[in-house]
Amino acid sequence: MAMHNNNLKSAMSSHRIQAGSRWLSTLALTAIISFMLSGCASQSAQKAVKSRSGDFINKSASLPYLGLPKPQSVEDAISNGDLAFRSADFNRALFEYVRALDLDDKNLNAYLKIGATHNKLKNYAIANMAYTAALQLDTENIDALENIAVFLLKNNRSDQARYYANKAIINATALADVNADSVVFPVSAYTTMGIIYDLEDNPDKALEHYFQILDKNPRNLSIHNNIAYSYYLAGSWIEAEKHYQKAISLDSSYALAWKNLGLLYIRQQRYSEALAAFEQVGTKAQAYNDLGYICLVENQFYEAEFFLQKAIDLSPNYYKTAYENLEIVQWKSNLAKQEKITNPSSNNQQNAVSEHENNAPATSIKPEKLY
Repeated sequence: MAMHNNNLKSAMSSHRIQAGSRWLSTLALTAIISFMLSGCASQSAQKAVKSRSGDFINKSASLPYLGLPKPQSVEDAISNGDLAFRSADFNRALFEYVRALDLDDKNLNAYLKIGATHNKLKNYAIANMAYTAALQLDTENIDALENIAVFLLKNNRSDQARYYANKAIINATALADVNADSVVFPVSAYTTMGIIYDLEDNPDKALEHYFQILDKNPRNLSIHNNIAYSYYLAGSWIEAEKHYQKAISLDSSYALAWKNLGLLYIRQQRYSEALAAFEQVGTKAQAYNDLGYICLVENQFYEAEFFLQKAIDLSPNYYKTAYENLEIVQWKSNLAKQEKITNPSSNNQQNAVSEHENNAPATSIKPEKLY
């Protein structure tokens, strides 16, 4: 780890000399965020380090393993944890990694592995505490930085997420300039930045980050899905469809891509293809209901009523959701008819708006992307 830190420091120095302007532009964006966050990050990290193992595992999770032989060293504990982790026995892995902390409460590797294990267990707040503790021990650690960035983004703190993701990318780039084999490409940091740019309605910058990931791994399903999402936002539907189809060709069971492809087809009024896409991830009745619901949200009342009635006909006994959606369609359709009668001038204005937005993505229903 000391060698890693030395390499990073020398790499950072070299990188600043070789790319000074790039550093200045990045630091200009993050200096204020860095200043605001440094105090609270350090305090929470110190708390995590002082609290040691008790914050990372509860007694009930420890009970099945209390009779196991004690490890002779930190390395033994971590090795035992790795073996359990590879077998997807995450509670056992956590137990072993926490035992490593009992032997050395400032062991960086133990904190990183505890963070990874809690992520697997979907204990994201505890995972973030472990990564924050790791960052206190090594403020340049790429793994900790990008995992904290993901956590912040999932909690709608995109400005802070940007700071940590950018720092992870900068550190990884600096290390790669010295020795490309010494660093793992920070996929999560690039993904975080891509999602932030999508949230800011800047799909071009999002695509820049996603394609850098795709250069490293052309078979990354979630990145093909995210690229398609960015193209969808940009109104480039042909490119969006291509990447959804690519994700599906890599894994035909990838439900998220099928659902998003269906949404894209609805936006293009390709209803039969949308139905076929939805059928890949549900029953025919469910597919008709989903199709009808999305048409409802898009104020396509005639189509919505047709598809929802189809769902009811296919499954009249239990498809309560379709009945409820159909009632909403009929209610909204009647409201729209009354509006046309009482205020006909608004119709012409709405047509003009619709024509202007014809090539823009739907704002009410959008595909989903992955963190």
